[in-house]
Amino acid sequence: MIDTFEDGSLRSGTWRSHVVRPGRPCMSCSRQLDLGEVALDIDGLLDDPSYVRGKTQLRGGQNVAALSVGVTATLLAQLVSYLVAPGGLGDPGPLQYLLSTHTLEHLEVESRPNCPVELATYVGDQRVDLTGEHPAAHTARRSRRDVSPLVRALRRIDDILIRVHRRIG
Repeated sequence: MIDTFEDGSLRSGTWRSHVVRPGRPCMSCSRQLDLGEVALDIDGLLDDPSYVRGKTQLRGGQNVAALSVGVTATLLAQLVSYLVAPGGLGDPGPLQYLLSTHTLEHLEVESRPNCPVELATYVGDQRVDLTGEHPAAHTARRSRRDVSPLVRALRRIDDILIRVHRRIG
C-alpha cells in the first residue's frame, strides 16, 4: 500500500508477506487479501494499463509496480527461512515492511473463528470456491488442451532435443 502527502509525494509504502500453510492464518484472515477485490482481479481490472500507470481512481490510483521488487525480496527471504530454518527457526510468520521507517515487523494475526479457508484445509479441491471462475485462466487451459496431437508430438521432440543438447554441450 502506498500513502502519499496531499501534494502527491510519497509519505510511505508498506508491504506484507507470509507463508501460506495449514495451521497459519489464511491470506484473508491476515488481511493480505481483500476478498472484495478478487472480483476486480478476475475481471482483469487490476491488470488494466491505465490502472498500472496510476491514472484511474481504482483503489486510489495507487501504482505499486515500484514496490514489487521489495515484496519479491521479502517473499524470497521467507521461502529461504521456511526451507532451511536458519538458527532453528523456520516460518517467521506474517511480516510487514514499512518503507518510511525501514522497519520489518512481525505481525500477530490469528485465523478468524469459522474461517471458511482454514476449515477447508483438508478437503483440497472439494472446498468452497471463494473466487469463482477465472475466464482468462479457463481460456488458457482450454487452448492448451485443444492443441493437435501433431503439435504435442513436435513439442515433445523439441523437449527431448533440448535435453540431449544440454547433456552433450
